[in-house]
Amino acid sequence: MKITREELQGLVKDPYLSRGLDCFQKGLVELITVNSHHVNAKAMGTGLYYVTLRHHNHKIYGGCTSRL
Repeated sequence: MKITREELQGLVKDPYLSRGLDCFQKGLVELITVNSHHVNAKAMGTGLYYVTLRHHNHKIYGGCTSRL
């Protein structure tokens, strides 16, 4: 699965996209599992977050849980 920044902007609204990009650029995102159908990652922002993206039937689904 390949996704562009423009596609992400359609799925994730600010301020979440800006914060996520900032964390990624600072090296605070660790990819745990990556394959053609899903991505699991940990991100350190104001706390530890577990992020999941799934690709199914030409749609992308995602979620984020916080561990404070």
